[in-house]
Amino acid sequence: MSSILFILFYHNVSIKQQQQKFHYHGQSVANSLWDFNRVGATEYLTVVCRLSNHSNLVIWEITGKKFVSIQNRIDSNIFTRLIKPIRLETDIVFHGKIIGKMTAAWHSKTVTVAALTLIITVLIGLSLWFFLHTIANKRNLEVRVSARTEELHNKLTELQLAEKALRESEEKYRSLVESTSDWIWEMDKRGIYTYSSPKVVDLLGYKPEEIIGKTPFDLMPSEETKRVSDIFYKFLSTQKPFDSIENANLHKNGSIVVMETSGIPTFNADGEFSGYRGIDRDITERKQAEEALRKAHDELETRVEERTAELSIAKEQAEVANLAKSEFLANMSHEIRTPMNAVLGFLELVLEAPSLTELHRKHLATAQISANSLLGLINDILDISKLESGKLSIEHRPFNLSRLMEDVLGTMDVTAREKGLDLQLDVQPSLSGLFMGDPLRLKQIIINLVGNAVKFTEKGRVLMRIMPAEEEDQLHFIIEDTGVGIPADRISQIFEPFTQADTSTTRRFGGTGLGTTISRELVALMGGRIWAESEEGKGSAFHFTVTMLPTDQVPEEADLSIVSSKAVLPGFRHGFRILLAEDIQENVDLAKIRLKQQDHEVTVAWNGLEAVEAFKRGGIDLILMDIQMPEMSGMEATERIRTLEADTGGHVPIVAMTAGVMREETEKYLEMGMDAIVAKPVDFAILFRTIEAVVPEGVGEAVLEDAVDVCATSGLELPPLDGVDIKKGIRTWHNPEAYAKALLRFSNDYANTAADLTLLIDEGDIDSAYRIAHTLKGVAGNLSVTEVADAAIHIDAALREKRIDDVKEQISTLAAALDTAIVSIGRLEMVQDDEEMPKKEMDVAHLKELFVKMMAAFDEYSPNALEPFLPELKAYLSQDQLSPIVNHMERFDFDGAKQEMVKIAKMLKVELDK
Repeated sequence: MSSILFILFYHNVSIKQQQQKFHYHGQSVANSLWDFNRVGATEYLTVVCRLSNHSNLVIWEITGKKFVSIQNRIDSNIFTRLIKPIRLETDIVFHGKIIGKMTAAWHSKTVTVAALTLIITVLIGLSLWFFLHTIANKRNLEVRVSARTEELHNKLTELQLAEKALRESEEKYRSLVESTSDWIWEMDKRGIYTYSSPKVVDLLGYKPEEIIGKTPFDLMPSEETKRVSDIFYKFLSTQKPFDSIENANLHKNGSIVVMETSGIPTFNADGEFSGYRGIDRDITERKQAEEALRKAHDELETRVEERTAELSIAKEQAEVANLAKSEFLANMSHEIRTPMNAVLGFLELVLEAPSLTELHRKHLATAQISANSLLGLINDILDISKLESGKLSIEHRPFNLSRLMEDVLGTMDVTAREKGLDLQLDVQPSLSGLFMGDPLRLKQIIINLVGNAVKFTEKGRVLMRIMPAEEEDQLHFIIEDTGVGIPADRISQIFEPFTQADTSTTRRFGGTGLGTTISRELVALMGGRIWAESEEGKGSAFHFTVTMLPTDQVPEEADLSIVSSKAVLPGFRHGFRILLAEDIQENVDLAKIRLKQQDHEVTVAWNGLEAVEAFKRGGIDLILMDIQMPEMSGMEATERIRTLEADTGGHVPIVAMTAGVMREETEKYLEMGMDAIVAKPVDFAILFRTIEAVVPEGVGEAVLEDAVDVCATSGLELPPLDGVDIKKGIRTWHNPEAYAKALLRFSNDYANTAADLTLLIDEGDIDSAYRIAHTLKGVAGNLSVTEVADAAIHIDAALREKRIDDVKEQISTLAAALDTAIVSIGRLEMVQDDEEMPKKEMDVAHLKELFVKMMAAFDEYSPNALEPFLPELKAYLSQDQLSPIVNHMERFDFDGAKQEMVKIAKMLKVELDK
């Protein structure tokens, strides 16, 4: 028994030793080893992995179990997914089939080696590859199946590292989820939350488990659900990511929490869409701040709109007030000018009275100076008012720049010479042609600036230079002086109204400072700019640019393109038989005087019909044809004359004389058969050259230049007249008596022209108004009634272009200019009457007595003592003899008057006691 027990014990010990040995053996190998006995009981089943520098890790160990029971356990318990499909050579089988193959191999008792590949999936999802080797043992017919895995320990090492990394990642992710202020969630493809981070408690007041199973819309107000659902389900259906969807959510306590939601789609291992993983951020405070900012912005916008509206209303009111002011000033200026002209006129008449006392004459002279200053100021204010109210327009017509500059500086040369100044003009030769612009406004600018230069310069010179500007199609004007200069801190203000260099300058030199302001506005209207450079004590330079294009259009002065090609002996000219077709008496008188001075024979036709009849009678070398005439116009008369010539042969030159010389008009005149055009008012120097040019060679008589005294004048000396350029008029007429008579006739014929124009405009008779203005432009120009001519030019242009509002504005200017001219021309009647008084027979004794008494009065410097003798002296002396004496007396230059009387006495052979 003991032997049996010992044998059994030994056998048991032997078995245990074998098992222990096998166990050690199994642990010593690098790979796993599965052993099965013949009857299916597992002698030893172990899976061992030896990790470097680590203890052995037994994953599982099964002993004494039947293979089938292992299989069942694998199938029915936690290892259901342990054995996955096996690749046996090329056939794919499942774990149930491999067991059957292994059993068949066992029972076949044959020695076979079958290499099987087995995939074992560890619980955490890692797949390992195993190589199964089936070996049949012939001696004990046991089939031992060994499952050996290549590099199993490497895989398990990787598995452990992956597990560690996974744990670290999970820890990191968990820390991030718990530390972030945002709510992280997951939902399935139906939109139901399957995960919620703990942060949802802070944001919405719900625990994560309360969120699971809900949809986002369970947490939203109903109106928000309607808005957001379409957006959300659109992304859900397209399985695309979404970003920053703003939505309002209900807190558990009922308050509103505004969220900003972003999400990305998730997919399972098979690539199937499984839902979304995303994040919600609380933007309630930001939205509240945005709303507050929006409200503040809206409030600010409202306030700005209200303020803008207030400013707009204030601006409109200011503009209306400014316009009313400008209109008031314009009207008042006109109303003041009319009586002021009368004041000035009668002051001049009173100052000529011989009965004035010296004191009275001095007071009246002071009043005259003040009245002239006031009139100048009123004119400036009127221009400023027109500029501010936008009623001052710039014309565009051709003119000769060089001639305009010479005329302007010629009018200022006397003042400059009286101060001992040298007034110079420098125009680049390239600018000697014709330009398109507004010559009257350009003249006004230059007079203002040159006038200032003369006024503020005590010695030296005033130079005006004209050159092309850097800007295209512009001219650059520079007025330089050697005057007082302008302080640097005042130069920027010099173009402001009522501004001069300083108050002391204003007191010393006078003036309002409006001239530079008017110049600035006019320059701006003419497309240029104005600026000043100055050094105090050394002088100033005023610059301005204006847009003025060169033109070949015939200017209103004359057709300058006509140049005579005939050979004329030096010192000779031709006398022609000229038919003058003109219906205005003043124009006829002027033309006859000037043409006869050139030894031309003149026949007058008062309308086109008379001109045609005169032509039929023959004996005509040249026709000067006015365009607008009664009975028959100049154009119709020209057409009939050219028709008659076509039948009879021959060609008489016809020169048009007209105030309308726009390009389209001149082209029409030339096409009608006229040979040349001369503009009104007529520049007779150009007319004479034109006559010489158009009359054929061999026609007319050669006359010596000296045979005619072109400067012949009578003894009549005309006094200065407001609104009339006497010097220019006498240069044009060459006969003061005829000129004076024409002025007097003008004052009678055109006194009511402004009223006539107003009536015609009101009645809508524009054509008649245009004819009157057109005629007035030519007549006033020929007579050098400058202000009337300027106003008539503007009215003529405005009527031609049908600018009726401008016409009405200019008529008021014309009325004031006519008032001024007519009052001053009225003084000529006294001169005429005096000139026409019959002179007494010379009584030398009585005349000597009269001279002696006057000489004594001169020595006393007493105007009162002289006054009784003047009427008696006029009975013996001509106006030409008397005027020098009177002129000296008016200037209180009694010594000069005495010298003139001595000259007259010597001429009359009246011996005065020494």
